[in-house]
Amino acid sequence: MVFIHGKQYQIHNDDPMLDTFPLIDRLNLDYVTEQGYTALRCNWMHCPKAQVEPELGYEDGIWDAKGIYAAAFTLFFPNETIPKYVAGPCCAQFAVTRDTVQRWPVDKYEQIRQWIWNQDGDEASMKSGIVLEYMWHIIFGKPAFYCPPAKECYCEKWGLCDLDCGGEFEVDERDEGWCLGRIWLNPRKNPPMGLPRPLPSGWPEKGQGSKETGGAFPYEGWNQDTEEILNH
Repeated sequence: MVFIHGKQYQIHNDDPMLDTFPLIDRLNLDYVTEQGYTALRCNWMHCPKAQVEPELGYEDGIWDAKGIYAAAFTLFFPNETIPKYVAGPCCAQFAVTRDTVQRWPVDKYEQIRQWIWNQDGDEASMKSGIVLEYMWHIIFGKPAFYCPPAKECYCEKWGLCDLDCGGEFEVDERDEGWCLGRIWLNPRKNPPMGLPRPLPSGWPEKGQGSKETGGAFPYEGWNQDTEEILNH
């Protein structure tokens, strides 16, 4: 089973043109079967720094999810120790096997669904999304801190085995988590270059930038240009 967002093109896709299709079309189903669960993302945009540091009773501010995460974890897994740090590839898109899903009874998923429904208001709804985004990998059997090396991930998951990754271009301490030419974001830059939200209407036929206009958006072929991939 593959869980994805509703649009074909969206900024969470680990693809040079932000396209969902190649992520599914190239997906190595044997790898999915072996792993049981895998995120549809390899780059470390949200790794290895902890994205949530759960703390039971913590009073969350608008951008915090420490308290709500810890409370949800305790509810869902009452016999488990709350993890100190939680990290994993964003963005709640993943492939999972039937056996992995069925490791929990139906009423566990109904409990999670009811918890989501009980979150009242925009802020609570947003935070419940953060909680699940960084809990799916735990639900499906991966450790709380789950940041597979990008080079291995791209090769085994999608057969992309010739990428320049990590220490080959010495980005920073997150070397294991980056491969050039995959996403329109350069970890050398501080803050890294990102993308506006949402993508322009009519993307990718409309809204692309170019080298001449400063490359405001990815454009066809950018990931084949050595100079370009080093700058974006």
